[in-house]
Parts: sequence; C-alpha cells; structure tokens
Amino acid sequence: ANRELKSLPDELCSMEDLQITDNWWEISAITSVDLSMNMIEDLPPEFFTNFADLETFLAFSNHLTTLPSSVSFPVGLRKIVVSDNRLKSLPDLICDCPGLVELDVGG
Repeated sequence: ANRELKSLPDELCSMEDLQITDNWWEISAITSVDLSMNMIEDLPPEFFTNFADLETFLAFSNHLTTLPSSVSFPVGLRKIVVSDNRLKSLPDLICDCPGLVELDVGG
C-alpha cells in the first residue's frame, strides 16, 4: 500500500512464469492483496485468476474506474474494499462470490 503505483508490474499477473528455487518451502498461498493508496487506474483482466486463494482484496484510494471482469472471482474471497476510487460499475460476477461478506465501494 501507498507506493505511488500507477500500474501493476506484469510479473505480478503472470506468476506462472515465476521460478522458485531457493526456500520453496517458505512460499504459501497469497490470501491478501493490498494495493491501497496508490494511483492505479486499472487492473489487468486476468488479475483475480492469479490469486485462487485470495480472501481479502484492498484497493481503496486509487483511480480505478472498474474491476476486472474475470472468468470468476476466487471462491474464498470474503472482503473487497475499493472505496475512494472512480468506479463507474462493478462486474456482474461479483454477485457470485459465495463467501463475500464485505463489499465497500463508498466514496
């Protein structure tokens, strides 16, 4: 959070190319992503498909106008906070998140 990012590095969205050789046993599932307080205008379409274990997504205080319309959102996604953006719409599939208990799009 708060890194003055304007976009995401391509490597973040193509983690299948990531090669882990050292300390592979220390790698665990990513359950939380915090991109808050940056200047991000959009997220790549495949963003959520790369985080199958995601439970919490925070991207408040950015310049987002929409969220990616992924094939599906992670099944375990429980919390989405995207307040204080420029959102004009939300993907229809957001309603299909069975575990979603908090959706903050205010301000």
